[in-house]
Amino acid sequence: MYMHDIALGVAYLHTRRPSVIHRDLKSMNILISADNRAKINDFGLARIRPRANTMIHTQCGTPNWQAPEFWTASPCYTEKVDVYACGLIYWEILQWGSEPYPYHDMTEHQLYIQVRDRNYRPSLTKLKRYPKKLLELIQDMWAQTPSQRPSMSQVVERLMEYLC
Repeated sequence: MYMHDIALGVAYLHTRRPSVIHRDLKSMNILISADNRAKINDFGLARIRPRANTMIHTQCGTPNWQAPEFWTASPCYTEKVDVYACGLIYWEILQWGSEPYPYHDMTEHQLYIQVRDRNYRPSLTKLKRYPKKLLELIQDMWAQTPSQRPSMSQVVERLMEYLC
């Protein structure tokens, strides 16, 4: 349910006209309400994307949840940076605290080399008890190439099968 709530919230931001990119999605920016629903918090780095065909170029956010396209001298990105971050948040949710957070054992430099240059992602080995399609969704969300990541609206649709 938490994953679906997050997907709904981010899809809402991305489908506004003009759209909104959060740019700092991470587990610490997800709150759980009294009625046990996940809510997105901290819009301090959010940015309005004026037109669908424009790219954003400001580097910001928290490195452990940043998409690889942030890590260049001149970043160029879209809403897909939020999709990437949500994939890592979903991995955290399924871990249920067995790992502190993604890439917790890496320095920032190691993170850039491993994630950006070598396409390294957190291990899904401990998550084999979850449906294969759910793990494939997470892998799709943290794809190296932004165009290969699903939209958050597609993520909402793919998560629907787990809510029944």
